[in-house]
Amino acid sequence: MFAIPVEPRIKAGIVSAWFADRRKKMAVPDPRYGSFSPGADHAFLHGWLTEFTDADVVSLIAPRALMIQHGKQDRIAHWTHVAEEFEKAAVHYRKLNLEDRVELVLHEGGHEMVVEEGVRFLETWLKSTKERGKIIRK
Repeated sequence: MFAIPVEPRIKAGIVSAWFADRRKKMAVPDPRYGSFSPGADHAFLHGWLTEFTDADVVSLIAPRALMIQHGKQDRIAHWTHVAEEFEKAAVHYRKLNLEDRVELVLHEGGHEMVVEEGVRFLETWLKSTKERGKIIRK
């Protein structure tokens, strides 16, 4: 999630088992997921809670294609919080009329990726990026 915004060669990306409502993840203990509060000082990056959220990081990824995957049984974050944060992130794509470039895959598994969905997504966006590049070079 943090490499995509700063590396222009990345044309499409997948964030799997990481995207969350970071404020809740970092500071709000909840039996449905593991929180970094209290006592996980190593996980508190400067500014993460007070200055930017995961949805804000997505604003730096747009307009590139992005898939977010999260398992409903993943205790890294509760899936309802992930869906709410995704809606905030998707606004950046909607404002650009590029809603088709951002996708949330909620699956029934845990802390794992859904390979088939990811491959489909990357094939779609990397193929179309390559084809657009061919048109530009003509």
